[in-house]
Amino acid sequence: ASLAGNAGAIAVGFAVALNKADNNVIAQIHQSFVTADSGSVTLTASEDADIAAVAVAATISVGASAAMSGLAISGGGAIALNSSLSDANAAIINSTITAGNAVNVNADSNAEINAVVTNVSVAVGAASLNGGAAALGAGVAQNYIGYDEHGTRENDVQTGNPKNAQVRGYFENSSITAGGQVGASAITDMDIKSEVVSISVAVGVGGTNAFGLAGSGVSTENKIATD
Repeated sequence: ASLAGNAGAIAVGFAVALNKADNNVIAQIHQSFVTADSGSVTLTASEDADIAAVAVAATISVGASAAMSGLAISGGGAIALNSSLSDANAAIINSTITAGNAVNVNADSNAEINAVVTNVSVAVGAASLNGGAAALGAGVAQNYIGYDEHGTRENDVQTGNPKNAQVRGYFENSSITAGGQVGASAITDMDIKSEVVSISVAVGVGGTNAFGLAGSGVSTENKIATD
């Protein structure tokens, strides 16, 4: 603030939230002989990765002069980058299983991303002659399940193929003798919720000239890939 001359003010603020979940849950019988004459054989792989991200940025700039000119500039941004790349695998591989009752392999994965991004930019420029204000703001949310933090699919080190969030229950090259049911299940429940808000306010007050410039933008990208 100024009582006799010119006044100017600049405010800049940013908020960034980065979250990554990368889990590998395995339940496996491999190259084994398993006998349960009066019971069941059950394998379960369960994975649960939840991400809750909040990014808030607020900037306020006030340039005021009792004389001459007042100028205020305010700029801010809020960004949330979230990725979940997790596996849950239950398998019986190259094995012989004998059970009096059931033989089951079960895999389940529950991945959830909740992102809240808020940006507020306010600028007030006031003077007896010229008053000007500019406020710019942006809010960005990028949420990925089955992708890395860059939104790309990593290559599997064994196959060289692009890797997703993997959920599998299976038998491979195995002999199963069971007195009950033989089953394999893979269940996935994946959800992304994203809320992005950006508000910009510019107020220019002047006895002769006044201007206000406000700009605001939002962007959100959500992707899910599973096997």
